[in-house]
Amino acid sequence: MGGAIFGLLTGHQVLAQESDTASLIAAEDALFKAEVAHDATSVANALADDLTYVHGSGKVQTKVAFVSGIASGNPAYVSITAEDRTARVWGDVGVVRGRSEKVIGTMHLSDLYLAVYVRHDGHWQLLDWQTSPLQPPHPAN
Repeated sequence: MGGAIFGLLTGHQVLAQESDTASLIAAEDALFKAEVAHDATSVANALADDLTYVHGSGKVQTKVAFVSGIASGNPAYVSITAEDRTARVWGDVGVVRGRSEKVIGTMHLSDLYLAVYVRHDGHWQLLDWQTSPLQPPHPAN
């Protein structure tokens, strides 16, 4: 009997974890879509107030600076895709690792990234972003 209860609890935890990671990936996808659309309001809502965003160039931005750039079209995101992602959730903290492919203006960037999210009022918000370039930026095709 004890094993059956443990199995039910463990199964429930696995389903909750899968639901949490799926919602985390969906939130990240929505953030990327908002960045490409230069939707500063949606981007602002998807970022934690104490965001630290570290670009592959080493440039560090706060939430205010990042949202201001999105609103002004700088960087001029054309597309953002994420590949080879893994997501893990611990309570209200989630971590996503992956590879991003971005077209910004006429340049193509390939990066590895690590993103830390916090769940605030039931919604995931990006708290920290760090990228490492896989190669130097080059002209997009």
